[in-house]
Amino acid sequence: MDDRLVALASGTLATAVMVLVLYAIDAGSDYQFLAYESLASLFGTSATVGLVLFVASGVVVWPLVFLVIGQHLAPDSEVVRGIVLTELLWIAFLVAFIPIADVWNMLYFVVASVISHLVYGAVLGFAFGRLGGSHREVRRHWPG
Repeated sequence: MDDRLVALASGTLATAVMVLVLYAIDAGSDYQFLAYESLASLFGTSATVGLVLFVASGVVVWPLVFLVIGQHLAPDSEVVRGIVLTELLWIAFLVAFIPIADVWNMLYFVVASVISHLVYGAVLGFAFGRLGGSHREVRRHWPG
């Protein structure tokens, strides 16, 4: 299978599992962690557009980024590579979306987001490796 299709399939599975994890975390709390609503508010748009952005980034953007730069993230382990990528994304996510709220909601937000990103990265890397994906050699595309 083409590596791009492997990346997209892996991203689809990882996004689905991440959503399930977020719903499971939300089930045990009064706080609702709706990542797509955070995206919508960041871009000043509707929740529907936020949902489209959330799914598109999880299914298309981040898996293709993983395909291109994954070989530079960690040695010999697709799962660790996926986790490294998503924890870098998590740091950016925190900077962009950390809520101005009381301490308990902020703590919940941090814990829920780190767990969901760990799961997404692990599933992305695991599925990518199991489906036979291989990372692109970035240098061969550069002139010189």
